[in-house]
Amino acid sequence: MRFSYRAATRVVANCEEVRHQLAQEGVSAKKIEVIYNGVDTSHVCHPRPANRSAIAASFGLPTDPARRFISIVANLRLPVKDHATFLRAARTISEVATLATFVIAGEGELMSSMRLLAKELGITKQTFFLGGCERVAELLSITEIGVLSSLYEGFPNAVLEYMAAGCPVVATDVGGIREAVVEGETGYLVEARDHEAMARQILRLLDAPQRPRAMGILGQQIVSQAKSLVWSTGRSGHCWLI
Repeated sequence: MRFSYRAATRVVANCEEVRHQLAQEGVSAKKIEVIYNGVDTSHVCHPRPANRSAIAASFGLPTDPARRFISIVANLRLPVKDHATFLRAARTISEVATLATFVIAGEGELMSSMRLLAKELGITKQTFFLGGCERVAELLSITEIGVLSSLYEGFPNAVLEYMAAGCPVVATDVGGIREAVVEGETGYLVEARDHEAMARQILRLLDAPQRPRAMGILGQQIVSQAKSLVWSTGRSGHCWLI
């Protein structure tokens, strides 16, 4: 990689955080260009469906309209996605919000161990493992909150897809996630591995139904605008090119 960086005319980073990491690795700042990931909003940016129960049934999920679906879309191949933190947060949430339902979309070698952890935590009845999912847009159309519990990230497409689908985001504050999520406006950020903080923020959204709807609408508006967007993140201003 170092040889490639030296030979390259330009090195593309998909967020400012990655630009910073590349510079720390010795890549000349003059070579680095930031081009953010985008998302095809035609696939995920839709109104909430009238046939929610039918969609839920097609995934093998409960069809009770009172159920609150909290989803994580992330592969189960590597520990970096840290599904364990999501599941531990789910246990805390389920003690308070009995209708909260936790959906894991993704496949990989860690599925068996995560199923076992869900059993140990006593949340198997509330937790659904979908495996590989090619209908993410449909899943997100019935999802109330999108979660990402990663230990490390660049600029994850999952967060963009959550926002495009009108879902507020609760995610770990790693990589370039804060360059997408507007803290307190389109979602909440928590420290990695802090399942209690993650549970608190998810419950905060579940306890105030109008709040997640407003956050989801704003996130959807941000992603659907095909132009440069600038906002204050609390640390510095960032420009997100979609």
